[in-house]
Amino acid sequence: MPTRISDLPEYTTITASAFMPIVDVNELVASKNKKIRIDDLRKYFFTGTTTSSSFTEHTPGFYYFGDNSDGALNLTGSLTNIRTFVSQSFRSTQDGVPVVKNFSSLFISRSVVVSPTNRCRGMLIFVDGDATISGSLRMTGRGAKFTGSDASFTTINPPYLGDYWSTQLFPSSSYLSRVFAVGAAGAPASYIAPSGIGVAGSTGILGRSGGGGAGGSLNASGTTGAGSAGTSFSGGSGGGGTVAPVAGGNSIPFGGAGGSAPAPTPARGGGAGNPAGLGGTDTVGEGTGGLLILIVRGNLKIGPNGSIAANGVSGNTGASAGGGGSGGGILYVYYGGTLTNNGTVTSNGGSGGAGPATGGAGGAGTAIISKLNTAFPVAN
Repeated sequence: MPTRISDLPEYTTITASAFMPIVDVNELVASKNKKIRIDDLRKYFFTGTTTSSSFTEHTPGFYYFGDNSDGALNLTGSLTNIRTFVSQSFRSTQDGVPVVKNFSSLFISRSVVVSPTNRCRGMLIFVDGDATISGSLRMTGRGAKFTGSDASFTTINPPYLGDYWSTQLFPSSSYLSRVFAVGAAGAPASYIAPSGIGVAGSTGILGRSGGGGAGGSLNASGTTGAGSAGTSFSGGSGGGGTVAPVAGGNSIPFGGAGGSAPAPTPARGGGAGNPAGLGGTDTVGEGTGGLLILIVRGNLKIGPNGSIAANGVSGNTGASAGGGGSGGGILYVYYGGTLTNNGTVTSNGGSGGAGPATGGAGGAGTAIISKLNTAFPVAN
């Protein structure tokens, strides 16, 4: 005779490997009784998915520290081989969806740079164990040309990273993981006589990217090219440099192109953006700071030469007036164990393009590194 449910021993430790019985009223009598894993049941409630085929793999982002689907990543050995691997594993589509990786552990050796192949709407890396970064993890110059969104990633569940995880995972109610659709303001078009450094973009705080800087001005009768505001996926773009009698162009919003003068010449540097504004003696201003989130369950070590960065980019140099720099992006680094930080964690704005009238720097974005609350009632 089967054991009655009331006679079963008390189950006090719930794990993802546990099973529970269910009754499927839509099936025939012979197959009504089924069972489902606890973790799949949780996914059903949070995603609203009704087909069991969706449970064959964990949904990226639902598990606080990832699903380990990408295994252990140890980037050591031949730099040529590592660069080939990174270009394949971190491949991204221009202005496309975020790069999401789920590692059981992470080691990036010195001189190795890990960054998406193209600018995109962010890079989110889960590490279920320890992470050591002796090289560089970057979204510098990889911000996307795309309309901002309040912490919403259509490919990640839960979709609202800040609203959901801040109450579950992070140590306070300050919503440190918030990512705002609109970042800090770009520097306005302003009159600077007879010449001067362009105005810097505004600084982003607590989930905002930095604004783009204005172009420098060598013009007693005109205005500088304005920088634009940042977004959730990009620091603001920089304005173009101004030289009499032609004013520098304003940058394009939503991580768009840097400002260009109507008639680009080496005298007027283009602003940093996607792409860089036309003009100047160089073309260094390609890109804006992007969105980078690293969540490590275990210990995090950043070596003396290690860096985690979502910086903006410098504006083009102008023979007379430089272009504005682009704003820094949004960077969150969380760890559950211990932190050893001998390196840098930054989301700085790009410098203004050089010239007798230097361009304005991009504003710094958000850069937060904080310890996690890892005490969960349910494993992982």
